[in-house]
Amino acid sequence: MQRYTNLYWSDGNGGNVRVYEHRVFNGVVLPDCVEVHHLDHDTHNNDPSNLIILSRADHRAEHADDPRPEDIVHCWQSRRWRSQREMARHLGVSEPAVSRALSNAGIPPRKPGPKPPLPTP
Repeated sequence: MQRYTNLYWSDGNGGNVRVYEHRVFNGVVLPDCVEVHHLDHDTHNNDPSNLIILSRADHRAEHADDPRPEDIVHCWQSRRWRSQREMARHLGVSEPAVSRALSNAGIPPRKPGPKPPLPTP
């Protein structure tokens, strides 16, 4: 799964330029010293209202509390969730982040089904 949308154009010298769509603001490519944060954590939502420019340190701090991939896998294996979308909303992460973590762990997508009963005490 591709994480970001790429833009391509000719550089006028017979070469091509490739840049992530969210790194272009008002027709200007942002310098590498800044990072772009997707407010809704959906890396495909490049609407300007969903993007903010941050320093690298501030961007890292913004994601410091994000669940680690192994936490996402553990949460999925609890089988409390009918879908990746439902679990992503609960964890406050994007659905692609959940999908990536599960795919990297070798876990195939699960078809939505009935919610399993909670264990009895």
